[in-house]
Amino acid sequence: MNEIRTATLNSLMSKPELISFEVVKEVDELLKKELLEKKRKHNHWLAMSKIRKNLESPIQVQIYKL
Repeated sequence: MNEIRTATLNSLMSKPELISFEVVKEVDELLKKELLEKKRKHNHWLAMSKIRKNLESPIQVQIYKL
């Protein structure tokens, strides 16, 4: 899928006279959505790995002398 998108973008970039502003805007919106989705997934992965690390760490028990 990414190869097709890259090839399409490359062919559009090689013929700038054929690109309308609507196409540029549409491609820009698609790229923004894709970047935001990647960032959201990455943030989710970071949060999950922190939780996993916390679960795997040894439990610390504090003993209080009375």
